[in-house]
Parts: sequence; C-alpha cells; structure tokens
Amino acid sequence: MGRIDNQGVVARRGLAAWISISAAVSSFAIIAGCASSPKRAELLIDDVRGYHDGLRWQRFNQAVLRIAVLERDDFISEREELSDDLRISDYDIIRVHYLEKGMRAKVTIRYMWYLDSRGIVHQTTANELWQRRGKRWFVTDEHRVRGARMPGLAERPPRHDDAMENETDSARWSVRAEDDSR
Repeated sequence: MGRIDNQGVVARRGLAAWISISAAVSSFAIIAGCASSPKRAELLIDDVRGYHDGLRWQRFNQAVLRIAVLERDDFISEREELSDDLRISDYDIIRVHYLEKGMRAKVTIRYMWYLDSRGIVHQTTANELWQRRGKRWFVTDEHRVRGARMPGLAERPPRHDDAMENETDSARWSVRAEDDSR
C-alpha cells in the first residue's frame, strides 16, 4: 500500500468542502432569485391595491399612478371634488381574470361607501379593465355592474360585449359559428 500524505488528504478535503460550499451558494442564489422576482399576478394585485387604497384614503397622488398619463389631471380634479362628500369605507377584490395572455385583466371590485351628507352605507360592485405596460398595470376602464350608483364611477354601457369580453370566449364563439356553418 502506498503512503498517505497528510497534505493530500487535507487538499482533497479542502476541494470537497469548496465544491459543497459553491453548490450551496449557487442553489441559494437561484432560489433567492426566483423567490425575489415578483410574479405577474403579484404585480397586478399590488397595483390594484395601490389604486384602491389611494381612492379609499384619498391619497389621489398614489391612485393616479395607475391611470394613463393623459387622464391624470382630470382624474385628480374629479377625485378632489368628490372627496368633499364621498367616503370609501372599504373595498374587496372579488375576482381577477386574465385576458390576452396576461397583458390585460378584468378585475371585479366591491366598494363599501357613503356620502357624508347622507350617512347611508352603500355597496357597489364594479368591473375594471387593467392593461399591462412594461412592468406596471394601469386601469383603463371602470364601471358599475350592480348595487347603488356611486359618484365617480361610470355606469355600465348599454351594450358591453366589447371592452370586457374575454378573448377566449370570442374565439370559442367564432369556432362554434364555423362548426354551425358546416
């Protein structure tokens, strides 16, 4: 049997320890990188909450960040005027439905609100259309679908098949129409 050198054993142990540490650090970096990068759904929910928290607490400069740039001045003016009487006491995110491969989303919100001048609490459900631009989400349409009419919230258009329709439903209907024509 050959002679075992202490330096060779230490060198092998050092190399094995270095490989183990390198693998552990690499694994941690990969896991941390995946965990720290927010998913698309998290970004949307953060923007939806930011918008509605801004409305609720009358932090309109926070809410306006989720509105198209050209509409921001009008939004701030309208909200400041409404803030004299309208109070949003709470809101719930009821449903989120992604459209167009995650680039748009339909969000259903339930508001609890009242007017200081009347003191009666109302509940109103609204649909919102959100669009992703870069890493941010922006609300592009918002209207009441049920409950009390709410100041500052548009009424549902009479024929609302266009803006909020799921493209999958459109594709399904067009396929059925083709099937029926055969």
